[in-house]
Amino acid sequence: MKKTIAALVLVGALGTFALPASASSPASGSITKSKRSLKWSGASFVLSDPAPDPTGLDLYAPSCHTDSTCDHFALKITLGNKARIQIKIMTPRPNPPGSFAGVTSLQPVTGDDYDLYVYDPSGALITGAQGTTEKGNETVTFTHLKKFNGKAYDVAVRPWAVAPGSTYSGFVKALSVGK
Repeated sequence: MKKTIAALVLVGALGTFALPASASSPASGSITKSKRSLKWSGASFVLSDPAPDPTGLDLYAPSCHTDSTCDHFALKITLGNKARIQIKIMTPRPNPPGSFAGVTSLQPVTGDDYDLYVYDPSGALITGAQGTTEKGNETVTFTHLKKFNGKAYDVAVRPWAVAPGSTYSGFVKALSVGK
C-alpha cells in the first residue's frame, strides 16, 4: 500500500511540472465526401508529461481528453455510417531505435515520444496509440458512426517524453466513406 501511495504521489508531482501546450494550428478541421484528408501542426511543447496512459490500466490514469497538458484537435466528420478514418502524428525527431525516454530521464531526451488518443463527441475514448515501434510517430484507425456526423471528435496528443520546443504534424484521411 505504501508503494502504491508513493507511486501516485510521485507521478502526480511529475504531472504538475508539465506546462500547458499552445494550441494546434488550425484548432479544428472537417472530413467530408469531397474533402477526404487534412493536416494540422501540433503545439510546441516545453516539457514532457510522462503520466501513464488514460485507458485506465495504470495506477494513475488522467484522461488526455480533459488534460490541459495535451494538445487537442477538433475533428468533424460528415461521412456515411462506418466510414474508416486514419489519424497519424509524426515528429521530426522520433526516438532512435532502442532508446527509451521514460520517467527516470524526463529531460533532456534524445528524441520525441508522443501518445495519440481519439475521443468520440460524447467524450468516450475510442482508440489510442502509445509507444509503438515508430518511437513517437503514432497511427490509429477507427470507425466513424453516422450519429456523430458534424460533431467534433477530440484528437488528443500527449507529449509523453519530448525535448523542449518539440512539435509534431497531424494527418487525417478517410480510408472509406461508409454507407
